[in-house]
Amino acid sequence: MEEALVNAVYHRSYDGEPEPIKVYLYPNRMMIASYPGPVPGVEHRHLAPAASLPMVPLRNRRVGEFLKELGLAEGRGTGIPKVFRSMKQNGSPAPVFDFDEERTYFQVTLPAHPEYVAINALRDAAHLRAIGDEMEALRRLLKAHGEFPGSETLVIELIRESARLVDIEKAREVFDGFMEDSAHARSELVITTMAGVFLDARREKDAGRTLDRLPTFLMSANAAFDAAIAERRLDRQKNAHRYFEQAGNGVYGDVRALHKFAQTKMKLAKDLYFSYARKNSQAPFQWNANKRLLREAREMLERVLQMDAQITRHAWAWHDMGRILTWIRAPRTDIERAFQKASELLPDEPRFREALARTQRK
Repeated sequence: MEEALVNAVYHRSYDGEPEPIKVYLYPNRMMIASYPGPVPGVEHRHLAPAASLPMVPLRNRRVGEFLKELGLAEGRGTGIPKVFRSMKQNGSPAPVFDFDEERTYFQVTLPAHPEYVAINALRDAAHLRAIGDEMEALRRLLKAHGEFPGSETLVIELIRESARLVDIEKAREVFDGFMEDSAHARSELVITTMAGVFLDARREKDAGRTLDRLPTFLMSANAAFDAAIAERRLDRQKNAHRYFEQAGNGVYGDVRALHKFAQTKMKLAKDLYFSYARKNSQAPFQWNANKRLLREAREMLERVLQMDAQITRHAWAWHDMGRILTWIRAPRTDIERAFQKASELLPDEPRFREALARTQRK
């Protein structure tokens, strides 16, 4: 943007009463117009990325020297290649340089980054939903997606809204269209979003097949967490555990994530216990693993109970703590205290009362 503006100041004409440089801002682009157009000898073909400008006379040599002293301009013919290079490095579409046949103006169009266009479309769609026009909001997302089909942000929102407002097959169509591009094969958040949509529709087989498209190691902590939650809903606890671990330290700062991770460890420990009971040949290894999982889950729950959270979250954390204490055969007073805490926080939850009553009967 700076280079395009500097070029406009440098290469315009200051003869007579000059027309001011104009800058137009649109949701998906910026346009800079200066007057008049380029000097004779400069043609459209000279404005391509790899082209070089002919040795035509320069306008405004003194203006150019002044801009160089300020560090705003460089050598001859460096401006246009620099604009192309900067836009490419930013991940933005290529700039467009244009002028009319009479050379009355010179115009530079800088397309917005696709993700900026996506954010703008999401903002518009949110406003339309707020005033009750949900289908128009969906059309706004579809229009933006048509302009920038490679935007992951847009695709994620479009999958969710298509499933909610149209049907799940429309969401699947958006997903499949995006994933056809080999560059998107590892789009982790798009995959976990589609899996979540399938799970909400109780299409577990489709959700499982979608999650199976994820790479073994995820780059995004958010995607790892979403994948872990989806795998838990499918009762694929080992996969869930692996993704929780990949989410890293962020899990320990999120009370919901940490609680879910603890519950995953509890479920794995329970499965190992029953496997231990059936297969004594593997008993030493599995029993040790069982104790390690329960110890780690207990430490996580202790952290959850220290964190700021809703009453419901703390109540279930106390209930899970009581279950762990029962499994490790902790003193009955400790077990009873955990279930008592859960019942005090949510007195209308029958499962808490039943767990407390069972403990008191022992």
